[in-house]
Amino acid sequence: MRRLTAFQTAATLIGLSQVATDVDYARSGVTGRIGGLEDSLGVELFERLSGRG
Repeated sequence: MRRLTAFQTAATLIGLSQVATDVDYARSGVTGRIGGLEDSLGVELFERLSGRG
């Protein structure tokens, strides 16, 4: 359920730092939860951009 909460919040906000603040997790925790969800589903849910901006 935490993975889905992190995904839902990330889908509506821009930037994982904002997601981490909203769901009260460390940024690395949000990244890990979304990565775990992607692994369990076997699909990439977000396009990763290199660099900032």
